[in-house]
Amino acid sequence: MGINLSTKSVSEMDMLELPYNDCYVKDRQAMYRDYDTDMSARNLIRAAYKARNEDMSPEFYTDDETFDEIIYDNLQFGIDTFDGLMAMLYRQLWSKAEMREVLLDISKIYDITEFI
Repeated sequence: MGINLSTKSVSEMDMLELPYNDCYVKDRQAMYRDYDTDMSARNLIRAAYKARNEDMSPEFYTDDETFDEIIYDNLQFGIDTFDGLMAMLYRQLWSKAEMREVLLDISKIYDITEFI
């Protein structure tokens, strides 16, 4: 199957393209998108906390530095807690977004399908 990078809009992507393009970088922020959603990775995690009515400090929702400190600290909890899972998900979202951008740059020079 291979990597299917695309710069098309989400509405033009099929289910085989979207998984390779659902995380991207915009204005130096990791973003997540699907057919119904397009938001920063931070706001996606914040929305998950709000949906569960988790008791978080107001700064978690309004200050990116505070959010980052809390999320990175929560990596210590592993997958056994909601906090640990959200920290891991956030890490995966931003690393996937950055990796996509690197691969897009490389694909301008090389046929990346040769490496797969």
